[in-house]
Amino acid sequence: MHDFWPASGHPHLEITSRGWLRPTDAWLRPMLALPELALVEASCAGETRLHAALVDSPSRSVTQSELDAIEDDDARGNHAMFLAFRDALLAAGTLEAYYLALMRSGQVTVPPVFIERIVKAIVRNLLDANGDAFEARAGEMLFRPQRLTLAEGRMLAADLATIDLLNETGGFGDIGRLLVQGKAPMAALQMSVLT
Repeated sequence: MHDFWPASGHPHLEITSRGWLRPTDAWLRPMLALPELALVEASCAGETRLHAALVDSPSRSVTQSELDAIEDDDARGNHAMFLAFRDALLAAGTLEAYYLALMRSGQVTVPPVFIERIVKAIVRNLLDANGDAFEARAGEMLFRPQRLTLAEGRMLAADLATIDLLNETGGFGDIGRLLVQGKAPMAALQMSVLT
């Protein structure tokens, strides 16, 4: 099947005999490129060292002194949040076990970006064998924000990011963005609806 959600990192996960997903360094590594964790010009030497070490081996142990070497409070907090998430995920053994424990705890303190990545990978795995366009779209509703509207007595759901992009560009990319900003008259945009 076509890898319809490459950002899920599905090819970088190990599938257990139960069919659940075991995280790997290759799956964890892209999280270090998230804006909250990526290096910036103002990153200190301690943050740069820790980041490089984690990129090399995302599941490696991190000492408190390595974390304390990050001078910026926000950067240190973001790394601590990632490490707590990563440690709990690795301790759970699989994405599914982690997600179940997190939801059953009733105390979800994990940033949404991490939960979205977990859910996207789990749903992608569930659809691996026989997913079609309808199932993939339904799956997206579990981890992507939606805009709901009522049309002719039927509830319609549209991907919020797609709707926002179309509103900004009129469906014509950067040229459309310029036309919209210049308040040029644009034809009403019609989206395809899966039925």
